[in-house]
Amino acid sequence: SYNQGQFLRRAIDSVISQSHGKLEYLVFDGGSTDGSLEIIREYADRISFWTSKPDLGQSDAINQGWRRSNGEVISWLNSDDYLLSGTLEIVAHEFQANPSWVALVGSCLIVNADGKITGHKYARAFDLPRLITTSGGVPGQPAVFLRRCVMDDVGYLDTHLHYTMDWEYWIRLAPVSYTHLTLPT
Repeated sequence: SYNQGQFLRRAIDSVISQSHGKLEYLVFDGGSTDGSLEIIREYADRISFWTSKPDLGQSDAINQGWRRSNGEVISWLNSDDYLLSGTLEIVAHEFQANPSWVALVGSCLIVNADGKITGHKYARAFDLPRLITTSGGVPGQPAVFLRRCVMDDVGYLDTHLHYTMDWEYWIRLAPVSYTHLTLPT
């Protein structure tokens, strides 16, 4: 998060209200000056780790979180995104039921700043030629969940990229085994 205080509370609430009990939740704030720090402090007892200091951008902050985390399944949620109720329970169940899966891609609603639904990204396979030639088929990043082993095979986000880092990461991930599932909408 960086100066996204207007969205931050909803993002945090959407994670800590999940019914799945095995949750390690880390919050990385880039040194916000808009009241975000006060919001984060309100939730400090329900967050596994948090920090607020300048970083090299969101790719760097996400990589820091992935490196610091211990869970088998990881993801990232930007401060202006949120999870729907029951998401993490479904994700945990699917990864437990399918131990060979390394990635899970769900459907993702697109909403505006007022919370009004403006679009929908459907769960779909990582189609490498389509990702490269048309920029199409890019999954909704908040609905992508990865096993930690992906970092061994694919590495981390490119910190030189600030807006297309997820698209570039999906291109690197596409040759790796994966599956997709429609999550609740």
